[in-house]
Amino acid sequence: MKKGIVVIAGASALAAFGMWFTQHSYQTAVADALERNADSYQDLGIDIQKSDLASSFVSLEDVYTVTLTEQFFEDLDLPDLYGESFDVTINNVCSVYPFYMSCHNEISLPDDVIPEDIVEKINGFSYDTGWSFSPLTNSVSSYVNTSKFTLDNEGDPVKFEALTMTSNSDLAFEQLTIDLNWGGMAVSESYSNMSIGNLSLNADMTLLSGITYIGTSSVTVDDIQLGSVNGESFSADTITVSSASSEYETDKYDVQYYVNSPAMAINGGLMPVELTELSMDIRLFGLSEKALEMMNSFQNNGASEQEVLTNMLNEMGKNEPGFVINDFSTSVNGVPVSLNGEITFDSFTANDIDTGEIAAKSNAQVNASVGKDVASALPQLVPILEQYTQMGMATKDSEGNYTTEITIKDRTLSANGTVLQQF
Repeated sequence: MKKGIVVIAGASALAAFGMWFTQHSYQTAVADALERNADSYQDLGIDIQKSDLASSFVSLEDVYTVTLTEQFFEDLDLPDLYGESFDVTINNVCSVYPFYMSCHNEISLPDDVIPEDIVEKINGFSYDTGWSFSPLTNSVSSYVNTSKFTLDNEGDPVKFEALTMTSNSDLAFEQLTIDLNWGGMAVSESYSNMSIGNLSLNADMTLLSGITYIGTSSVTVDDIQLGSVNGESFSADTITVSSASSEYETDKYDVQYYVNSPAMAINGGLMPVELTELSMDIRLFGLSEKALEMMNSFQNNGASEQEVLTNMLNEMGKNEPGFVINDFSTSVNGVPVSLNGEITFDSFTANDIDTGEIAAKSNAQVNASVGKDVASALPQLVPILEQYTQMGMATKDSEGNYTTEITIKDRTLSANGTVLQQF
């Protein structure tokens, strides 16, 4: 009997400690994260404050106030959308268990953020969002779900499918994975038709600094249909865009970009264009940590767009960057087209680009080819290709395909060894 009482008392003490430890870990981690990222949020024009509303041994409630300032909208080039800053409040209601916490969120916007006439046109929208936390495994899992809904538009409803998103991270958000799935949308109006099928996003990232992450990400969109009453249209079965970033030397980072699509169709010019088996694999290298931060950020910090671009180019040019075209290939109306090679730059500044001096700081070797059936599929290109061949700038291989090698070396631009320009 006494042993049973001791066991029960020990278990109760452990449970009590587990609940206290969970709350303590949560409060400490949030305070550290807000302090650590305060400058990064400020640069974005965002301020985040946390207020405790209620707390007991088995539950807690707090609220996060996210202030989107005027700077936030100016940096997005939306200064006229909202003339003043406004607050988004996230009410956080949690149940606390031994070494585990489960929370549900309610998000509130100011009444005048979404115009009343727009609110009246939204039918069927609902959402559910929350998260859970375990201090023992140092893990945070969150979710956001939205329902199907429609937006009435003078008899032409815009239909939005359901969305689900989950994320997992450590308590400091130094490791983060995201999985998102959205059923797409469709709009049918008198002047255009648009539909997007399923969209999925996956990301596995590591915190670099501030709020900049490196790692892998991938977005796939199915069944894209865009059209207008004048006959212009674009369609794609599936498009997948992926990227992978890493540090390959001290303060030198690269980003690998991949694009794949089995079929696209464009109708809007002189003749319809069909692209099949599109594949792109391009590596951008020689980026500093600061350059990556500037590429992944949209804040202007009061600077003009030109100043922001100039600063980013100056930073990108410090590490002798370049890019490798591992593969760029597709079939255009049945004609194979391919491109591969490498372009590198000596250290440069934005001024070098403006003055054209960047050409003298470039080195390139790029190989291109166009299939032999170009005459029937893309007849408008044949006179140009034949002229290039006669000038020695391109050649025909044994199968009749057009090929060329473009180089930039020693301030000289050449095609198949024929000098085109000297810088």
